[in-house]
Amino acid sequence: AASARPRLNGWRVTARACTVTVGVHTCPRADGTPHEGVCSHYLARIPAGSTVRVVVKDTGSTFRLPPDATRDVLLIGPGTGFAPMRGFIEERAALRREGKPVGHTFLYFGCRHPAHDWIYRREMESWRHDGALDGLYVAFSREPERPKVYVQDLLRQNSAEVFRALENGASVYVCGDAKRMAPDVQKALTEIIEREGKVTRAEAEARIETLKAEGRYLQDVWAAG
Repeated sequence: AASARPRLNGWRVTARACTVTVGVHTCPRADGTPHEGVCSHYLARIPAGSTVRVVVKDTGSTFRLPPDATRDVLLIGPGTGFAPMRGFIEERAALRREGKPVGHTFLYFGCRHPAHDWIYRREMESWRHDGALDGLYVAFSREPERPKVYVQDLLRQNSAEVFRALENGASVYVCGDAKRMAPDVQKALTEIIEREGKVTRAEAEARIETLKAEGRYLQDVWAAG
């Protein structure tokens, strides 16, 4: 079952279940009449407990957690880019509950307004409280009477911690907008390596490329419409 506002504390984390967060999409046609998103309105209207037929396709993506769970991870997923990060955090939390060693997990999340878009707030704060997250950093770009803040700004604010994680072998995961967010995040990480590592910009850029070649800098990004 799915709903536009899921019960955040009511999900069971199992290997054979998934959750879906849906924004109900409505936009005006050229003649001014409302156009309803086919899938989102369908899901919003079906009764709780209904069976829905879906297709699950393995795309062969390499955007996966490192095989070694003891490796630190930097998860950078603003907006809908949080979707895979949620699964990553749940998996590492489950391993931790089983008594298995798990590396540090740092989440950088961004949205427009805390009251409207931070729909997984309780879940994130619960992870931080339980130790599943070693760092939770949230940026708001449309908070009234406050300057716009983005995930790349928070990365720069935590430059020493970010650089230490990278030096300790952390893997970086970036998910979301390909047009602005992903390049801005890479620029911020390059500046962090340059400043904290006391190297040239060219050396810092080369370091980013090495991380990508090693499979330690992974991106799942798309161009916004």
